[in-house]
Amino acid sequence: MSFLYRAVRPLSAISSRVVTFNSCRVGALALPRHVNSVNYEFQQQRNYAKKKAGKAEKKGKKGDDVEVGSDATAVSEFDISKVEAKFLDSVEALKREFNSMRVGRANPAILDTVVVAVNDGAFPLNQLAQVSVKDPQTLIVNVYDSESISAVDKAIRIAGLNLNPVIDNKIIRVPIPKLNKEFRENLIKMAGKTTEKAKMSVRNVRQDALKQVKKEKNNGVSEDDIKKLEKKVQTIVDKVTKDIEDILKAKSNEIMKS
Repeated sequence: MSFLYRAVRPLSAISSRVVTFNSCRVGALALPRHVNSVNYEFQQQRNYAKKKAGKAEKKGKKGDDVEVGSDATAVSEFDISKVEAKFLDSVEALKREFNSMRVGRANPAILDTVVVAVNDGAFPLNQLAQVSVKDPQTLIVNVYDSESISAVDKAIRIAGLNLNPVIDNKIIRVPIPKLNKEFRENLIKMAGKTTEKAKMSVRNVRQDALKQVKKEKNNGVSEDDIKKLEKKVQTIVDKVTKDIEDILKAKSNEIMKS
């Protein structure tokens, strides 16, 4: 066994020196010439290996989702920000649907859902033409390739928007008819169905999120922490649902006043 020896000179000495020997044999120790063996005593010391870091400490550096205390062993892989992003996607999809609904006045977003079939395939209208507002009741469609004008005209007619475009030389005029009472009522019903699809999407995201939370038990997350995560998910659901209802209310008012 290897030992370290430290030479300690008495305090009464004029100067102090410490001599360290990496290895020696007890009882047969040879000292350097400049060391006075009479005035020194030797103390035996043992080197100890440092304790390795525990698993909990290593896991504490895994990521931001991990909360580790002095005795923590749980590692949470649930990311609430990703779940929130999925909820917001449902809201944005609803907004896009509502923007495409015509409400009696010109809005380029009305044609966002139009898909044009050409020789190279099917493309969204906004990739083949530029849509602008001429006046409150007319849209102008400037087709980039003049050979695609007929295809664009046909695509607008069959898009289910109740629009009748008119080809005018190298452009297409799209008159936006004013809404009558019956058409307004139909639009409001359509808006309601679209809103229900958005709410269904939110419910599906919520269901998937809660399943992920339940799986956190396998990572050692406590029941209290799981309940906290579930509460966070529900808080987001409540907010998103209210936002969806507010969007529907605003759209319905817009339709009735158009």
